[in-house]
Amino acid sequence: MAKYQKKEKFKVDSTLLLIGIIVGLISLIIKKFTPVRLVIMIVATVIITMSIVNKNKVFRKYPRYIFVTFLVILFATFLADTIAVAMLHRVPVYTISIVSTEKARVYNGIGFRVWQCDKKNFDNLVVDMFSSKGYRCDGEDIEEMDSNSFINSVVTNYDDYKNQYVKIRGKISGKNGRTGFDMQAYTESEITVNGYVNFADNITLRVLFNEPESKLDNYDIYDEILVVGQIKNLENNGSGYVIYMADSKILSTSTYSTYTITANREYKCTKQSEYIEMPDYNVYTYCLEPDINVSLNGTNYELSSVLSSGKVTIDDILSKTSTVNTDENGNKLYKYKNYNIVKCNPEKSKDIIITSNDTKIEQVSCTMRIKED
Repeated sequence: MAKYQKKEKFKVDSTLLLIGIIVGLISLIIKKFTPVRLVIMIVATVIITMSIVNKNKVFRKYPRYIFVTFLVILFATFLADTIAVAMLHRVPVYTISIVSTEKARVYNGIGFRVWQCDKKNFDNLVVDMFSSKGYRCDGEDIEEMDSNSFINSVVTNYDDYKNQYVKIRGKISGKNGRTGFDMQAYTESEITVNGYVNFADNITLRVLFNEPESKLDNYDIYDEILVVGQIKNLENNGSGYVIYMADSKILSTSTYSTYTITANREYKCTKQSEYIEMPDYNVYTYCLEPDINVSLNGTNYELSSVLSSGKVTIDDILSKTSTVNTDENGNKLYKYKNYNIVKCNPEKSKDIIITSNDTKIEQVSCTMRIKED
């Protein structure tokens, strides 16, 4: 009668297993980044592997299983490291690369990265799982560069900039919705309104965002912008070079609390003229020259431009004066130095009329709202 060999039970050296787990935990607990952490984790992996190998004869019969077991344990330590990063906001043990600025570090792991905005502080780390977010720090430690200087030097010095984070101030030469915009070197133009300049199209800095950036809605072509991001790639498309900036973040503001509006009275008042149509109101002018300018940070813009981009809002302009008169129909007259604004009763009309500083409410007309069923 044939004899059947009894199947050997899977065994583990509990002492070695416990030691390996403790050694692995020490690697995870250490806050600071140091290669010693990786060494400790590898040692822990070896100890846990030996706790299994030493107790099971199958590994003596099939030595290749030792390496397979080691890889399985190594993968388990990687998962433990990922969980520690996600839940405890730790610097990863398994760090592929590190990108540094003067004060910040970015630790790139497998499927995530950790932002340390202050090299001296390991308590307030920012974890970006799946590496899907843009620049997470304030960028104050990065030296600001003018777009003309950067664009004119980046091609010949590309190796110095590749994978580095840079902060660029320049003018927008093109937009792609909320996903990104272009910068190009420029020279001053004879036309100075709305920030007009002459762009050179041989080299383009293409700024890309990881997520749709709503702040871009308030920027137009020719607007000045300050952005930080990582230089990732350089392409020659035949007609010029394109430099790609990824993980970008807008640092400048697109709204202004201090500005000056200049409006000149029309010699002879004629009819009310439609000026700009907005979602919530329609702006008209009366008794004024067509050019109404706004000075923002030393740049002159057409009022229609700053209203459409949201740099300045009608509500903000109306809040700049305390001299307000209201008529019996609920229409309000806001008085300023060189112009007046009539805001029609919003329950009856969407109209806002910018007019000369001597105009009275009864001299303008408000279009009645069409009632919706």
